[in-house]
Amino acid sequence: MLPREILEAEFGDLVAKVSTSKPIEIASLTPTAVARIRDDNEDVFDDFDLALTSDKSTYRVNDLPVFSIRSGRDCHLTLINVEADGNGTVIFPNQFQQDNFLPAETEARFPGDEAPFQFRLKDPGTETVIAICNASGVEADGIEHDFKTRQFTPLGNYRDFLTRQIVVEGASKIAAGQKAAGSQVALKAKEAGSDDDQPGAGESGDTDSGDSEDTEVLARTAIKLVVR
Repeated sequence: MLPREILEAEFGDLVAKVSTSKPIEIASLTPTAVARIRDDNEDVFDDFDLALTSDKSTYRVNDLPVFSIRSGRDCHLTLINVEADGNGTVIFPNQFQQDNFLPAETEARFPGDEAPFQFRLKDPGTETVIAICNASGVEADGIEHDFKTRQFTPLGNYRDFLTRQIVVEGASKIAAGQKAAGSQVALKAKEAGSDDDQPGAGESGDTDSGDSEDTEVLARTAIKLVVR
């Protein structure tokens, strides 16, 4: 087990090694950075084919923001709100809106006009809203929902949550790599001992390449909200 200070110092390198995602540095967010406002005349797609825009650049306490999300591919959408103190909450999907499928080229609004709840900004500061698009439907970043007991899924300190997920994912990839390497060694040993043998019924010369990347994230983006 790595000491916490070493893990945090090497957090960015761990992300690059075990994931295609880019870390979001919550601590570096400043009140001068504002949310993107939707302009009907602009191209809303960014480099990752996932666009997240807000209806305002700045807000006041108790304002009710509305977000627009659009993806260039079919995906399952997760929205996470990170408050100024660093605590994160999954705001979509939620107990009221559990189906998070987002068709390609279709704009979704959160909260929707028919949503049975409101998303209210409670405290002044800079908040971050993160959008994650994922093809498989598996919960993004290993998030586990329990909509029977919670309307929204709390994540606690978001940086700590991401650190835990990177460590778990990294350990899984290392284990899968060791398994694949062991299979290759065993296969080569078998081939060296019986060069003339051919795979029989029910056998194959191919090795198991490990689990499929069902949790691969297609896109991830974020905006910052200034609350005065």
